[in-house]
Formats: sequence, C-alpha cells, structure tokens
Amino acid sequence: MTPKQQLRTAGNIQEAMLCNCFDISEAHYRLALQTDKAEQLKQFVIAQTRSGTCACDIKNPSGQCCLARFKQVERAR
Repeated sequence: MTPKQQLRTAGNIQEAMLCNCFDISEAHYRLALQTDKAEQLKQFVIAQTRSGTCACDIKNPSGQCCLARFKQVERAR
C-alpha cells in the first residue's frame, strides 16, 4: 500500500506536469527547449529512470513513465 504522504492531491496537479517524479512542468521544459537546456534536463530524467529513483507508478496520475511525453512536447513546438 502507498503511504498517504506519497499520494498526489488535486492541488499538486493543477499545473501541466511533464515529469511528476522530479517536478518538471511542461512550461519548464518548453523554456528549456528555447534556451538549449532541454537535452540536459531530459538526460537527467533518463539517468534517474535507469537508476530506479523515479516513482511513476505512484506519482504520475497515468501510472506510466513520462519519457515519451518529452518527445511529444519537442514535436509540438
């Protein structure tokens, strides 16, 4: 069972989040794309995912990994 402190509340998901595990909003990633810092941000998330420090099943409302969403945001700009 998931501890109550780890569950997301409606207040936590008001902003469009790209990565819930590391609190990266879509707006933050779009800004990173404009300032050539997006690759660093994405590589950080990839490294954390590989090391097992993400918690997509708990923190992401969809229960899925966010990495595909990074590419969607990149294509949409």
